[in-house]
Amino acid sequence: MTQNILKMKLLLSFICVLLSSCGTAQTSEAEKMPLPSPTIRTINAVDIVERADQMCKQENDCAQALLLYDQAIDERGGSTELFKKRGMAHYALQEIDPAIRDFSKAMELQSREEKPDASLYFMRGLSKSLLEKEDRNGACADLRKAISLGWKSDDKNFDSWFAEYCPIN
Repeated sequence: MTQNILKMKLLLSFICVLLSSCGTAQTSEAEKMPLPSPTIRTINAVDIVERADQMCKQENDCAQALLLYDQAIDERGGSTELFKKRGMAHYALQEIDPAIRDFSKAMELQSREEKPDASLYFMRGLSKSLLEKEDRNGACADLRKAISLGWKSDDKNFDSWFAEYCPIN
């Protein structure tokens, strides 16, 4: 029974995020609501991540998406993909330090996988280049690693920027 109450609270908090305005009274109402029937589909971490992706990519609301990514990480324990997505949301919001932490965590989790994700190195390197106290050496190391793993830019200006930013000594 308490598990169903937790699911209802999760559902209410998800709805609150969608509506962007809920008071604390909403949460306590979950205990008064009837328990869902087995035919009612409850929201799980996959649904939360899908909604967060939609909010950040299609609705340009990465701040709300971050809350959902946090919730999914709390529920699922985090994964390479979740930390990457949350890092991208931080990056989109120009929250560079948290973005770097999330990309690093994603890289740490993926180290057990067969092939590293080149885009993680690229995004972390790009983020390091944007720090207030720039980490040019770290940025260039990550960008070079991304390229060595097969990352390619569609932007023709990248090659000239990269050659200037990370000259070969």
